[in-house]
Amino acid sequence: MPTTIVDYNEEIINFFENVNYEMSKPQFNHLATMIEGTINIDGKISISKIAENILKAKDTSCIYRFFSKSPWNDELLNHNRLDYLQYHLEHQLQPNTVGFLVIDDTVNLKDIRTQSMECLDFHHSHIEGKTCWSHCVVTSNFVAGLYSIPMHFKPYYREENAQNLVYPFKAK
Repeated sequence: MPTTIVDYNEEIINFFENVNYEMSKPQFNHLATMIEGTINIDGKISISKIAENILKAKDTSCIYRFFSKSPWNDELLNHNRLDYLQYHLEHQLQPNTVGFLVIDDTVNLKDIRTQSMECLDFHHSHIEGKTCWSHCVVTSNFVAGLYSIPMHFKPYYREENAQNLVYPFKAK
């Protein structure tokens, strides 16, 4: 049975307001819709499923436009997010708490018949023990005390693919 979400979680809204992404009200609402849906909807998640289950969600075409055409300032968004997290940690962690920076490369497997998705390539999967058709994302996560905070992520492109996409190649 589908879950109908009537209103946004107040903590999520407060976080977005504190971080201040400098988004317009419609952008803010679309982002809140996507985050709320991603957290609360069970099973396989899609934009259509989120729009169906969140009462405040606009039509799926509006959400698609939000992702594909809204202006984003990635650097500002990430800078504000990290500033907020640093402030939060400075006030929440005990002095001399030990922290760890965890770096991981994650392979997101795709069906070999998938051809139209951008930047798919063959990457080595440590779990499968072989090379697989996939996306590869390198992430960093900071862990200290009870906190585990995603710091950064970047797609990894094999050298041949990076050159075709005009991205500087970076080895893992």
